[in-house]
Amino acid sequence: MSIAGVAMLSTSLLLVASPASADARPNSSDQTTEIDSKDAVPKAFSTSYAKSLSLEVAVHGVNVVAVCPGYVHTNLHARAGLHHLEQKVPRFLWCSPEDVVEETQRALRRNRVVCVPGRAYRLTRPFLSSRPAQYVWGRLTARTSPRTTSP
Repeated sequence: MSIAGVAMLSTSLLLVASPASADARPNSSDQTTEIDSKDAVPKAFSTSYAKSLSLEVAVHGVNVVAVCPGYVHTNLHARAGLHHLEQKVPRFLWCSPEDVVEETQRALRRNRVVCVPGRAYRLTRPFLSSRPAQYVWGRLTARTSPRTTSP
């Protein structure tokens, strides 16, 4: 389907990314590391792609937003075997799905291409790539037991 065809079907395109998309992170492409550290590369692609695509489709009235929500209270972490994050990650870093939707809608109304729900992420995002922040984050989110795989 052409980009012009997309414009006739919809006026908004959302790509889910992460606050990790803004930073280079060690072991981001190593397939043997924790799921958390592999998050940066595909999410960085999503954010960059959203920025480029928004320039192409804006003339057709299509808004593109890369949503970078961080931790959201859903069953995603439990299904990925990351139960420990509910206890280890501070409460102020978690968002509700409703907050993510509300802030994404606000970003769409304001024609913002990147949406970072949650004040904590917006304030800390510039510092997340520092070595001290990466060390603390790695210690905070480390698994306490080996990962089990689903059948």
